[in-house]
Amino acid sequence: MRHRSRALFAVVAAALLVVAGCDGNVNLDPDPSDPTTSQGPRPAAVTQAPAEPTTLFASSDASELAMMASQTFFESAQVVVVAPAADVHASARAASIAAALGAPVLLTGVDDLGVEQEWIRLGVGTVVTVGGVVLESIDITGLNIQPAPGDVGDLGELLGLDLTEAEVPAAGGEVAALAALATDQVFPEVAADDPTEAPATTDPAATDPADGAAEPSESEAGEEVASDASSAADAGDAADAGDAGSTDGADSTEPAEPTDSGDPADPDPSDAVDPDQAPDAVGEMPEFEPTERLEGVVALADGDPVQAAAVGTVRAAGGTVLAIPGDPRASAEAMAALASATSVVGIGTTYGDLTQFTWQSETAATGTELPGGGQLVFSGKRYVALYGSPHTASLGLLGEQDTPATVQRAADVAATYQPLTTDTVVPALEIIVTVASGSAGDDGNYSNEWAADGFVPLIEAAQAAGQYVVLDFQPGRTSFLDQIQQYESLLQYPNVGIALDPEWRLGADQVHLRQIGRVGIDEVNSVVNYLADFVQTNRLPQKLIVLHQFSLSMIEGRENLDTTRSEVSLLIHADGQGTQAAKAGTWAALHVNAPAGVYWGWKNFIDEDHPMLTPAETYAVTPTPDFVSYQ
Repeated sequence: MRHRSRALFAVVAAALLVVAGCDGNVNLDPDPSDPTTSQGPRPAAVTQAPAEPTTLFASSDASELAMMASQTFFESAQVVVVAPAADVHASARAASIAAALGAPVLLTGVDDLGVEQEWIRLGVGTVVTVGGVVLESIDITGLNIQPAPGDVGDLGELLGLDLTEAEVPAAGGEVAALAALATDQVFPEVAADDPTEAPATTDPAATDPADGAAEPSESEAGEEVASDASSAADAGDAADAGDAGSTDGADSTEPAEPTDSGDPADPDPSDAVDPDQAPDAVGEMPEFEPTERLEGVVALADGDPVQAAAVGTVRAAGGTVLAIPGDPRASAEAMAALASATSVVGIGTTYGDLTQFTWQSETAATGTELPGGGQLVFSGKRYVALYGSPHTASLGLLGEQDTPATVQRAADVAATYQPLTTDTVVPALEIIVTVASGSAGDDGNYSNEWAADGFVPLIEAAQAAGQYVVLDFQPGRTSFLDQIQQYESLLQYPNVGIALDPEWRLGADQVHLRQIGRVGIDEVNSVVNYLADFVQTNRLPQKLIVLHQFSLSMIEGRENLDTTRSEVSLLIHADGQGTQAAKAGTWAALHVNAPAGVYWGWKNFIDEDHPMLTPAETYAVTPTPDFVSYQ
């Protein structure tokens, strides 16, 4: 079957040339130094910078991703590289060839009409095919068709490039391997009986790292990077196991007959793989000048093998690609690369929407790190803090010495925990900035607010020493949000988070010490969203929100805590005092029906606990506390 689109395009183009000739706009004597008019070799392709500083290709469809990349990064192309969408290895090999040649990759077998239209837009004259490409549904009239030789030396001779052979990537590791390739390296052709051959067909359900999976917690980010590389390799075994245990009523001893869903987005594996089905060569391979590559383009790909063609196109355009799933703030490598990027692209479905990807990548690009490294509060880190106020010694250890001695004491206490964990133990200060009062005061809220400027010396000393700071609020009859907003100048510091102390949150007719205070979840969530918006707007690292609690009644509706904002990390801090049996009971009770995804804190009272736990005993609490404070 032939489409008439290419012929129609040629007729329209000829008519435009005639009109242009009548107007005297045709250059009948082209400048031989102009590559667009010279009869000599022209660039393989002409690149273009993305239209926006941040772009997201949020798809798990290989053909669609390839098309997005071509349309984003190439203005025109004399040559394209094509492979079957259903053949993972052919797609990866095509991507490596395109990266070396400086030309886009497109995939056939899903949207062939779209592929043909993209060829027309680019002005393609030569098509390099890889694997069992089927071209019956595409009009190839007038095109040079050049199957890529299996031998790397022969391939280099065809393309006019000096190429070297790279190692065949492991199944599931195609994207990471493409990201790491030198520009003169290409993957070899894999024989059908080669035991190292990657699976021939893609199964989006098996290869999409975001399918059916919750967003990883910060502490799991490193494990996810490692596990992604092996997930696709395990997919075949999982499929075999699933077949063996099938309960759908089919005879398990007979192979199931393939069904035709009629969905063109689902490639038929039977059409995909045989390299012997490669089309015959048509015409001659022209000589091309090198493509002028872009500078400053950084792409993050989450590692799904369906991204191989898109990654090859980004590499072909000159972009740097990092195989990093999820939040770029979790990766030091991403932070370093994004710092000098002029254009940022996300490839995959683990980055959220464009708004989320934009602020997270822009935050990562600032390079601003939290104490202990990175931009996430809990990412291989734990905290040990002194609690109190620098204005008085009566509220805890923090106020028992001057600023330099306080910072040193925090470091010394945290150091006693470091031998007990492989995580980094970060010293911290939990500073009471508003304190519950026995009298109403001038503002009638039963809370005294110390001036924000008075805490700056301690915050900056902690920042210089690599320590985290938590501002503790005891608001009396006013709301937490009203008080927190008075300290925005301190929240600008990247090492400063907040703590809500509901014990000291009064109702309209209450006074302190006659009852235990409490707060509704709507008020807590208003703080969560305020601080999250503040972090996003100011491109700050993630901030910690501590929720003090020793009674379930202190946070009403706790099960509705908003845990969706990745700008903040939430921690429930069990700060009851007394016997260790009573404290263990409180700890267990607080964990019942707790919101998913929160972290946990434990407080040691030097004078009130009977006895106070040692560091080893504190870390023997189950689960191990993420934040320990001393009062």
